[in-house]
Order: sequence, then structure tokens, then C-alpha cells
Amino acid sequence: MSQWMIDQEEPEHFENNRSQGCIIPYFKFPHPTFSQLITYPEALAALAKLGFEDPKVWSGYVISKPAYSPQLYWHQDGVLWDHPISYSHNSIS
Repeated sequence: MSQWMIDQEEPEHFENNRSQGCIIPYFKFPHPTFSQLITYPEALAALAKLGFEDPKVWSGYVISKPAYSPQLYWHQDGVLWDHPISYSHNSIS
């Protein structure tokens, strides 16, 4: 599935995104395996055992960073979490 999606992408995408490699949202090139993956009964059962009875899909990506490619820049998704430790407007330095 991942390689199939990567193969659909335009060559310019890889040149323009050398540092992070290929980052493709799952909805850009829909593949039926994503539906199977996010509704996999054993995975949903494991989440339920952890207390997540009704999980939701927010987003998903296929990420492929080639070996020996430039360093990946840092990013933060902590703004999405409602916990004091996960995000601060102040720099840590």
C-alpha cells in the first residue's frame, strides 16, 4: 500500500520535499487497505482494553524518508493535546 501511494506521487514532490521525504495524506491517493487498517478488529479491541471505546480517525500519512537524505526539521504537534506539558508559546532555550 505504501509503495503504491508513493508511486502515484509526482517526481516534483520528492525534489521539493527532500528533507522530509515523501509525506502523503491517506486521502490523496485512496487505497482500500487504509479502511481495513483503521477498522482492524484486533486493533480496535486493544484500544478498547485501554479505555478507548470509540476511537476516531483524525488523519493519516504515508511517510517515506530515503536513506542518506538531509536531516528532517523538527516539528511539534503538541498544540493538539490538552495537557500543560504538551505545548508552550515560550521557547525551551
